[in-house]
Amino acid sequence: MPSLDNPAALHNEATALYQANKNSAAALTWARAREAARTLGDHATAWKFGVWQADSVRLAGDIRRSLGLLLSLLSDIPPDAPAHVRWMAQKKVFTIQLGLRPERTRLQQILSEMEILATKQAHSPHDLHYARGDLAFARGAWEEALGHFARGWQVYEEGGQVKNHFAWRAV
Repeated sequence: MPSLDNPAALHNEATALYQANKNSAAALTWARAREAARTLGDHATAWKFGVWQADSVRLAGDIRRSLGLLLSLLSDIPPDAPAHVRWMAQKKVFTIQLGLRPERTRLQQILSEMEILATKQAHSPHDLHYARGDLAFARGAWEEALGHFARGWQVYEEGGQVKNHFAWRAV
């Protein structure tokens, strides 16, 4: 099988599995792609595949393992790692922490890191509004949450959070 050593072919295979909702298989395939990229010395691609692996692990139901993998990846980001994938990793950590252990101080710290990151790289302008809305929602600050979701809807651009999620959260 030529894809065993070909990170791009393994990535394509993992993507197809991910899109078919076969998340456990996608996670294993991205782990193989990650190792193949690392073996070739392509640390940025290996890092990116690790983030996709973590997301697949999360979708397969192992949220704690996903969080551990994401935190490990975020502690050692290659300088040439894709900015949009770094942003995605930060968003996933925020979302997982919100669901697992909604400690206000930790969530505000993650949100602050995302806000700093937002000043340094491209991101979907609505993503921060969604995260702020989720944090307000978790605190029971309904009016504040609704305001964040409404602002996110207004500045929405393709990419990042799906637009109908703003309407769903606002309900």
